[in-house]
Amino acid sequence: MQRIEVRLDDDVHETWEEHVDEDSRYKTMTQLIRFAVGEQIQRDRGEKSGDEDINPERIERAVDESIDSVRKDVQSMRNDILQTQRVAESLADEEYHMSNAMELHDILPKVSSVEKAINGRNSGRVSDLEDEFREDVSQDVTSSDIRIALARLENDVPQVSSQVIDGERVYYEEN
Repeated sequence: MQRIEVRLDDDVHETWEEHVDEDSRYKTMTQLIRFAVGEQIQRDRGEKSGDEDINPERIERAVDESIDSVRKDVQSMRNDILQTQRVAESLADEEYHMSNAMELHDILPKVSSVEKAINGRNSGRVSDLEDEFREDVSQDVTSSDIRIALARLENDVPQVSSQVIDGERVYYEEN
């Protein structure tokens, strides 16, 4: 490998050093010099024009690529936001159904057998539970929401059971 010595005035050397420090493409003065000499040789041979950095088509392509990249990033962020909204809605639904289930648990008949659940003042029939729930809770609750909460109770609380009697599902808590 050949070595070339270059003598510089102090102010030129300082300018080059500052450029190396400010431009992340160069880690050393040697890299700057190699790059600059290589660029000049390409220009001298006609392989590269001196004003290539300000070529309008090249700038337009770079801007278009940047815009496309930003669009993709924005779309990705939109997707992330939608996913977060879905998760938040799901959690809100979960909390809503859990709250309904807890309220329903309080009004379920506590009995030793299913027969007692359909005969008492506090019937475990879904239609009766719906009526009683709506009386106790001030919010407007659909039959579907009540049925989801009842199914959750039966699934999550071991003592809660249901059976179909005379064509209607009856829920109760065994004590």
